[in-house]
Amino acid sequence: MKASSLGLVLIVAAFLSCGTSAAQESESGRPATFVLIVNKTNPTVSLGRSRVVGLFLKKSSEWDDGSPARPVDQAKDSLLREAFSKDILHKSVAAVNSYWQQQIFSGRAVPLPELASDEEVLAHVRLNPGAIGYVSGDANVSAVKVIGVDE
Repeated sequence: MKASSLGLVLIVAAFLSCGTSAAQESESGRPATFVLIVNKTNPTVSLGRSRVVGLFLKKSSEWDDGSPARPVDQAKDSLLREAFSKDILHKSVAAVNSYWQQQIFSGRAVPLPELASDEEVLAHVRLNPGAIGYVSGDANVSAVKVIGVDE
């Protein structure tokens, strides 16, 4: 096995063993990672992937205690959004946009708020008890809580 192939295998193995982040090639060639975050007061430690999908596609709108869930998305052109959509939603960003267009047209729902940066997502989640979002794996998450994603 070539050294570059071995490195790729190690990156994939590390990705698969970590439930709180996902990887995708960034423009610099380094993997872009994300972590799922909630407000520190949220008792959630981890969520199943299907539950995360339900929250981010507004198929469910409450936490287990009945309080409103307030998911936020990254900007449409964000590499993190691409990675999150692919890894968690199992859809491309274009497919998610199409989903939201159908929801709007049918009068069922409007898309999630899109925030322009990790800093905006962190601030929103820190200030809103029901908030959930995702930020890059190297973001300063000390003011929020990182939660795991279970299959």
